[in-house]
Amino acid sequence: MLTRDEEAEVADLTAAVEALVDYAAANEHLADFVKQAWAIIEPSTPLLWNWHLDLMCEHLEIVARADCHALAINIPPRYAKSIIVTIMWPCWVWARDPARRFMFVSYSSSLSTDHSLSRRRIIESEWYRIGMGHWGHPRFCLTDDQNLKVSYENTYRGAMISTSVGGTAIGKGADFIVCDDILNPEEALSDASRTTANNFFDQTLSTRLNDKHTGAFVIVMQRLHTDDLTGHVLEQGGWTHVCIPGIAEEDTDVLFPSGRVVHREMGTLLWPEREDWAQLEVLRRRLSEYGFAGQYQQRLVPLCGGIIKRAYFRFWTRRRESGDGDEVLELPHYLTDHLQSWDTTYWASATSDYCVGQVWARHGAYRYLLDQVRGRMDLPATKAAIRALSAKWPQASAKLIERTANGAEVLRTMQGEIAGLIGVKVEGKKEARLMSVLSFLEAGNVVIPHPREAPWVPDFLFELTSFPSTPHDDQVDAMSQALERMRFSTAAVVPVVGKAYHFAARAAPGLGA
Repeated sequence: MLTRDEEAEVADLTAAVEALVDYAAANEHLADFVKQAWAIIEPSTPLLWNWHLDLMCEHLEIVARADCHALAINIPPRYAKSIIVTIMWPCWVWARDPARRFMFVSYSSSLSTDHSLSRRRIIESEWYRIGMGHWGHPRFCLTDDQNLKVSYENTYRGAMISTSVGGTAIGKGADFIVCDDILNPEEALSDASRTTANNFFDQTLSTRLNDKHTGAFVIVMQRLHTDDLTGHVLEQGGWTHVCIPGIAEEDTDVLFPSGRVVHREMGTLLWPEREDWAQLEVLRRRLSEYGFAGQYQQRLVPLCGGIIKRAYFRFWTRRRESGDGDEVLELPHYLTDHLQSWDTTYWASATSDYCVGQVWARHGAYRYLLDQVRGRMDLPATKAAIRALSAKWPQASAKLIERTANGAEVLRTMQGEIAGLIGVKVEGKKEARLMSVLSFLEAGNVVIPHPREAPWVPDFLFELTSFPSTPHDDQVDAMSQALERMRFSTAAVVPVVGKAYHFAARAAPGLGA
C-alpha cells in the first residue's frame, strides 16, 4: 500500500513520463505536433481531425527531409491549409532544426502578418518553450534585435520572414519558401493580377533558395484559374501535386507517402464534420458553378461547363446517322449571311496567343460554325491564312478583323487584294463581349461541327467551356465577334454545295487546326 506522498510522487512521475511521450511524438510526427499545439492558436475551436490533414502532414514531412523540393497543395478554403502548412509546419521544423530559414508570401500584407503572429504565439508559448528543452534546444528563444510582427530570428540564427506579392524579398534567402494564397480570389480573372503573381514567383522567389539541393518551394491554395500559380508551375513540370476536391467526383484511392490508402466513393464529402451538404449548396449558389468548381473541387471547369455550358451547343453533320441524338442536325443545303471572323496576334512563338479564323453562316434562328483555322502565326502567315480561307469560302463576303495586333496591318495592306475586309473596333472586356451574345448559346441556336466532322472541335469546346479561366481565348473572341455581327445582318441565301461544302470542316492546307 502506497502512502499519500508516494501516490503523489508516482502521479507526478507518470505525468512527467506522459509529457515526455507527448513531446517525443510531437517531434517525430507533424500530425502529433498539430494536435498538441492546436489550442494555442484556436482555443475556442475544437479540432476535428480528418484524413486530409494527415495527407498534408506526411507530404510536408517529406519536404522537411529534403526528399521533395517542390510541393503544390490544392484544397478548399477554410480546410486548415494555412494552419497546417504556413503556421504549424514551420514551427515543427524549428523544433527539429531551429537554424532553418523560412520565407512566406501571400497576396496581401495583412494576411501574411496574421499568419506570422500565429506562428509567434506557438513559438512563445510555454508548451513550445518546454518542448524545446525536451527536443535538445535549451537555448532557444527569439532574439530581441530581430523580433518584429513579420520578421524574427532565434538564437540559433533561424529566421521567419513574411511578405506579400511585390513586397520585400530582394536580397533575402530562405531554406523554405511558402506561397499561401498568393492570388486574391477576387482578382483571379484579372490577367494583370495573375501575371503579377506568377512573375513575382518566377523573377523573384525562384532565386531565393539558400541551397537548391536541400531547400524547397511549397504552394498551397484553392484553384482559381488555369493560369493561377499552381497551373503556372505545373506546366513547367517537376512538382509534386496534392489535389483534394471537396466532393469526390469518382471512386478514388488516395495514396499517402507512408503507403496508407484512403478510399473515397463518388459523391462523398471531404470533411462532412466541418461542411455538410446543406452548407456546400449555399456556397455553390454563392460562388456559382464556375467558382465552386475551382475553389472547392480544384477543377477549373464544372463538369457541365463554365460561363458557357457544353449542353448549349448543337452539332451538325453532313448526314444524320443512327445513334445521333436530337442535338445533332443535318447541315442545311441553304445557308445565309456567310462571314469570316478573325482574331489575330503579333507573333508566332511557342508561347504566343493563337490566330483564329472562323466561317459562320445562318439558317433561320440557327448560327452555324462551318470552318476554323487556328495556329500561331506572324503577319505573313496570317495573310496567307486569310487568302486560303477566302478562296475556300467565297460565299463569305464579309471578313471581320479586329483592329488589334496584326489586324490593323492586315487591313492596311490587304484591302486592295481581298474584298470585304471589315475592321472591328474592340470595345469592353472579353467577358462583356461574350455576355452580349450569350443568349444565342443559351437558346441552343449555335450549331458547331460534330467532332467526327472536324478534329479541332474538342479543343474548341474545351476553350469555350473553360472561359474565362483558360490560358487562351482566341476562339471565344472570334465567335463573339461573329455572333455579334449576325444579330442584325441580312444577306442572300447561298447554297452550301460543291467545292466549298466539300472542304467545310477542314483547316486550310499547311495551317494548324
